[in-house]
Amino acid sequence: MGVRIGTADVFDALKKKEPETKFTLALGLDTFMNLTDGKWRRWKDVISHVDGRILVIQRDFSLVVDASASTQLKTVHSRTEAEVSERIEILNEEWCPHHQRESTDKIEAHPVNFIRVPSLTSISSTAIRLTKDISFLNSSLKPSVVEYIVAKQLYAFSEDDESNL
Repeated sequence: MGVRIGTADVFDALKKKEPETKFTLALGLDTFMNLTDGKWRRWKDVISHVDGRILVIQRDFSLVVDASASTQLKTVHSRTEAEVSERIEILNEEWCPHHQRESTDKIEAHPVNFIRVPSLTSISSTAIRLTKDISFLNSSLKPSVVEYIVAKQLYAFSEDDESNL
């Protein structure tokens, strides 16, 4: 197996190359929850690298979660707005120095922000990674991408995956 490079490693390199740049991390809601659940390697370093500046984007998931969706996928998308808002509030308190909370600049005062973008496609990367449902993948992705995922044994098709979704 090759070397695994994570998001924190990428930020390590970016910070060396662009030390004056203020980076912001844009994540889908499910990925944000995974990050803050500690499921990412060096997740605190990732948040630190962006000084807590995270844009959490929510799309309409009503088309993603249906009766045939896996239990794992339903769990990922069942986070309530209250849970997400609470997580954002906690991060803003932990990662925002007191003096910045007094700022009139919304991003500086509250670096973690949440936006809804209903016009985004309802296909989430988490849904793609968690399923072995070829018909779902074919309806969501180009055939060449589905072929590549299966041939390279990526995501749920990985030999390492034990979820049998």
